[in-house]
Amino acid sequence: LTVPPSYCRHVRVGGIVVGTMAGTIIQIVQADLLQATMPVSSAPMS
Repeated sequence: LTVPPSYCRHVRVGGIVVGTMAGTIIQIVQADLLQATMPVSSAPMS
């Protein structure tokens, strides 16, 4: 079973993209939860 180098490169890039997307989604969800748990009056608009 021989795997072309380009395939390994695609898998690496795909993993990085998926990881970055997951990290961004987690950050957005955490920010939403933070805003939801904080009182709206004390949350400054940034």
